[in-house]
Amino acid sequence: MKVIFSHLVQKSVKDGELPSLDATAVQHEPALAALNASLGHKDARITWRHFLNQTACYGQTEEPGTAFDYNDFTMVLA
Repeated sequence: MKVIFSHLVQKSVKDGELPSLDATAVQHEPALAALNASLGHKDARITWRHFLNQTACYGQTEEPGTAFDYNDFTMVLA
């Protein structure tokens, strides 16, 4: 599943549907902006690269990109 997801995200960049792997996912999933107010709405800063590298930290207290967080649910979220 992760290989397919990775391929589709990379293809979306190549086809111009995503500007880059470093684009924030909140542009496509606005609900991320409203989550975790007590943590400074950190999930609004999740990028596609974070999803691919398993460092999104969705549902965790760490900032995106600061910790490895193997989480199959995160892949489905994106």
